Amino acid sequence: MIETSAHLVDHVIPDVPVRQWVLSFPWPLRLLFASRPDALSRCLAVVTRAIETDLIQRAGLTRASRARTGVVTLIQRFGSALNLNVHLHMIILDGVYTMEHNQPRFHRVNAPDRQNLDKLLNRIIARVMRRLIKDGLLIQDHEQPWLDFEETDIFDTLNAASIRYRVAIGPGAGSRTLTLKNPGLQRTEPQPKPFTVDRNGFSLGVAVACQGQQRERLERLCRYVTRYVTRPAVCLERLSNNAAGQVSYELKHPFRDGTTHILFTPEDFLARLAALVPRPRSNLTRYFYRIGGFLRPTRHSGEQWSLVQRSRHATNQRNRQYRPPLKPLSIKHRIARH
Repeated sequence: MIETSAHLVDHVIPDVPVRQWVLSFPWPLRLLFASRPDALSRCLAVVTRAIETDLIQRAGLTRASRARTGVVTLIQRFGSALNLNVHLHMIILDGVYTMEHNQPRFHRVNAPDRQNLDKLLNRIIARVMRRLIKDGLLIQDHEQPWLDFEETDIFDTLNAASIRYRVAIGPGAGSRTLTLKNPGLQRTEPQPKPFTVDRNGFSLGVAVACQGQQRERLERLCRYVTRYVTRPAVCLERLSNNAAGQVSYELKHPFRDGTTHILFTPEDFLARLAALVPRPRSNLTRYFYRIGGFLRPTRHSGEQWSLVQRSRHATNQRNRQYRPPLKPLSIKHRIARH
């Protein structure tokens, strides 16, 4: 995790403002994306293009300017209660690049306001629905669209139970997962979060950002995102067996209803873990345009250009010093520092 975040900071993300975007999906789409990674890939392309278009427009540009941004997406598959929860953590440049006189120029944008986020989330929802309808996975209905999805194997059954907090196997299959609650920890409905919008089960949050020169803050952000996404689903220190032979998992933070522990039978606990395993050959880290490298020629032009010319000889205006490739010693220093 330390090495991944160091690689992103040293070799991928340029010295420009960066923002973290978090996109969550409604339950039916979580099941679809967990079982059909190819559907998630196509929808991720739609989401990324919608966000890039929003950045281009807020920069006062159009698609005709061939402006581009850079995105690193990490796909998270689980929640704090060992539940299957496919959602996206995206590290996105807070602006776009254009080519002027054969040199890249960065156009920074301000933080989006709530009205802009509402508009963008509506656009993302519409485009994702249109993509799923085109793929034949969503049936359009005047009252309520529905997924044309059938469980094809045991993993689909385990995924569905995990997403809905249900027992997957055993005598209590289909019933709600047992929990322990502390009434004294119940909380009222939270206030609306800043830079966060919700609609129809979708949620979009963009509250975390860092400036171009805040490289240590950027590394902390990358380390948090990579550690959060790639960490093990289970914290062994909070896992135990009770007197009834059940597996008890203590939540790091109680739910709003006061839930502090999740209880499983040993068999259902194994089923819950199996649901968190991704399908074979489905990458959980995706790159949209190689921020530090050359883009492939487009169908409109044979030229190649770089989003950021991370020159080995400091050719930018600030004569930035070349950062050598990451060495094992620097990894040790990073671990010791953090």
